[in-house]
Amino acid sequence: MEAASGSTSQQVDTLLAALTARIKAAFAALSRRRERAAAERRALEAAAERRALDGVTEPNDKETLQLCVGGQAFSVRRSVLRAVKGSVLAEIFSGRWDGRLLRHNGQIFLDVDPTVFRALLTRVMVFDQNSSHGHGHCQFHIAPDDPMRDDPGLLFYADLLLTSGQLSDPLDTPSLPSPSPSPHHAAASFLSANPCFPPSLSDALHHFERIARCLQEETARVDAAVEEWAERLAREERRYAAVRPFLSTGDDSVLSVEVSVDRSVVATSSATMEVATIGTDDRGLPRPIMNRFVRWQTPIDSIPPCHFNKMVDLCRRARLTAATSTATPPTDPSSDRPLIFTPLLAPSERTAFSQCCDMYGVDEGTDPHTRVPNGSSLVASFYDWWIINRCVGAVQGRPLRLLFSSSIHGWLYATLARRVRNMSRLLFLVRSGCEVVGVYVEGPFRLPATSLEGSHELHTKVSLFKLRGSRRNPYIGPLHLSPTHHAVDRLMCASLTDDAAIQGFDTHRERNGLGKLSFASGRLWLAYGASYGEASTLRQMSGGMLEGEGDAMAGRGWLGARVRDEGSFYPYAVVGGSNVAAVDEVEVLMVD
Repeated sequence: MEAASGSTSQQVDTLLAALTARIKAAFAALSRRRERAAAERRALEAAAERRALDGVTEPNDKETLQLCVGGQAFSVRRSVLRAVKGSVLAEIFSGRWDGRLLRHNGQIFLDVDPTVFRALLTRVMVFDQNSSHGHGHCQFHIAPDDPMRDDPGLLFYADLLLTSGQLSDPLDTPSLPSPSPSPHHAAASFLSANPCFPPSLSDALHHFERIARCLQEETARVDAAVEEWAERLAREERRYAAVRPFLSTGDDSVLSVEVSVDRSVVATSSATMEVATIGTDDRGLPRPIMNRFVRWQTPIDSIPPCHFNKMVDLCRRARLTAATSTATPPTDPSSDRPLIFTPLLAPSERTAFSQCCDMYGVDEGTDPHTRVPNGSSLVASFYDWWIINRCVGAVQGRPLRLLFSSSIHGWLYATLARRVRNMSRLLFLVRSGCEVVGVYVEGPFRLPATSLEGSHELHTKVSLFKLRGSRRNPYIGPLHLSPTHHAVDRLMCASLTDDAAIQGFDTHRERNGLGKLSFASGRLWLAYGASYGEASTLRQMSGGMLEGEGDAMAGRGWLGARVRDEGSFYPYAVVGGSNVAAVDEVEVLMVD
């Protein structure tokens, strides 16, 4: 009997020792987590201290700032510069970086093309005025009817400085959550008072359960704090990376040269000139553009002032492209050089500008007209290409080539299929009135082998976007399924067989619901439903739950969550009174 009791006691001791070891290991792991949390907090506090040293915490929005932008003086209220919330320009002039901004003759220096900056400033003021009166849209953009919409410099700086929501508002640095005393006190009291076998095994197990529960709660709390602080720190680092190209490093200086024709001054930073003069010219000599600013003190009198300013801005954009790209900047496939587009010039000025660039050893950039496909009526300008390049990351600055246009090649589906079969990197564009909706398909695009096959699914990434809007709904940009649904990620080619149907092709996503974009001989279906099949089924589906800024529109009808029809399971959204919408133009382009 005593032997059995001793054996049980030994087993209990072994069990308690194992439980105690597990509790101690859990405490050690918790301690390591808290150390990591403290490190994240210290990094976040250091970033906050850096902001406090660099600027002010509560800037005066009514303050008028004196700026020197590319050599020209501007007087602008801080509120105007901060009008586009979450943009890089708003962050630069948030007050947090005032102590780090480059100065020139007592003015804040901004290394940007002054002509473009003045144009953008005008548009920001209009945007701010419309926003304050509840008009317009919450996101700043260059409108399709803007007279400067095809200017590469304007589009470049609008994307770089004025993209709404690019940076989230900074959050106050939280303090490290105070440790919960319950698990530590419970563990300490238990482990010190019960080094061996406790009076009651049930009490011991109760203590262990309590300690384990408290440890689990404390670990979850610390892990949540670590995750939150890591995200805050990542946002802070993104914010700093966005404004860093415009901050002084301590070695920077402002270089300027006078243009004698109108006594104007062109100025840039030494950092821009250092990037522009990397390497030598064809003769092995330093590039003359730096000498023009540093060694030759006489005013410029041999070339038009606007040409010299645009040439210097090529250097600026080259530096900013390299400094702000998180990955390798896009290059021109024809030359492997960084993709910087030639400024907008009248045809009669291009030869003179090219000679100016040759004189100073500056790469004149890539002609923006090379990106616009010949014969396309839907991608008819550099602005159209720029929007597609922004919406579809796979374009990566490449030119587009027209494969099919219904106005050129006719409306036969067989013609379209023949021209795009087995092609990859395709853009399908559909116009209805003034609205243009598109989808990018990685491909390759293949049709069903026979009409009896019914449908053929291609696992390929697709991207929905809106290229042109209407006056009522001018949104331009990516289109997404509503947040409750997954993104479109598959393309289906369907052979539709009922009397009213013709061959078509759809995009859809897996699982029970399908997001559909169906193109077929002058018709476009967008639908959300639980099945895919013949055209009659498509017509019965509930309308496409697409999100942009407001609802998307195509085929003279609205697409989006609408009032639910009686007896309908889904909110019903129709296109032009039915789920079939006639369209005015279909084009297919390929990314070269």
